[in-house]
Amino acid sequence: MPMPVIMMGSIALDRTRFVAEAVHFDGSTRLVNAALASVDGPQAAFSLFFRTDDGDGWPAFVVAPAESFLQAAVLSATEGPHAVAGFGVDINNFAATSGTPFSPGSWHHFLASADASSDPFVMAAYLDDVLCPEDVIITGAPIGTLPFNGLPLAVGTDLSFPGGVIGDLAEMWIAPGVSLLDEGGNVPEATRRKFISPRGKPVYLGAHGELPTGIRPAVFLSGNASRFGVNRGTGGDFGRTGTLTTAVGP
Repeated sequence: MPMPVIMMGSIALDRTRFVAEAVHFDGSTRLVNAALASVDGPQAAFSLFFRTDDGDGWPAFVVAPAESFLQAAVLSATEGPHAVAGFGVDINNFAATSGTPFSPGSWHHFLASADASSDPFVMAAYLDDVLCPEDVIITGAPIGTLPFNGLPLAVGTDLSFPGGVIGDLAEMWIAPGVSLLDEGGNVPEATRRKFISPRGKPVYLGAHGELPTGIRPAVFLSGNASRFGVNRGTGGDFGRTGTLTTAVGP
């Protein structure tokens, strides 16, 4: 398979040779965008690389956002040695979750996309480029809007819980209003390659995260501790509490 190459002026840049930086959350760290400037629509998508030190407890790397009953979580509560990487939606009396257990201590990639404009609701999530199983409960009409605009978005912990994640994060990309799904309800391999290489490594998403879709997402957090909290997307700034330090990337 040919490696994706983009042109920057007269220089060809191989996106798969990109080396991502990362940051470490020590359990006290929380990044919060108090009122995300975004769109409210039926689609949403996100991608990120993460590594957790342990898999116990409730904290999540991304909760987007709990107040809207729409949650997109990468680390959810578990019992035993495994955490679960998952994507969850609860809206208009419709609940859908998609997740796969993983062993903490290693880098993983998580990619998810949802579309609530169809009946039934469509969603797909991938852990390390493998489709996660889906568990769907429908008690009402699934068609609806996934609200983001003006609501808080937290990174490092769920807004509802005081504890925080201990682990590392890299290349966080969140795009309300965007669907990565094909007509079959999956994210095609060609689309997944815009976020993760065939070797499971990050690829270059652009200075503002614009390369996967051609437009800047609402949230793109990338780089080391001095730069990661600066949102390169269009959705506004994040405030930080706790300590954010540079980590070795995936």
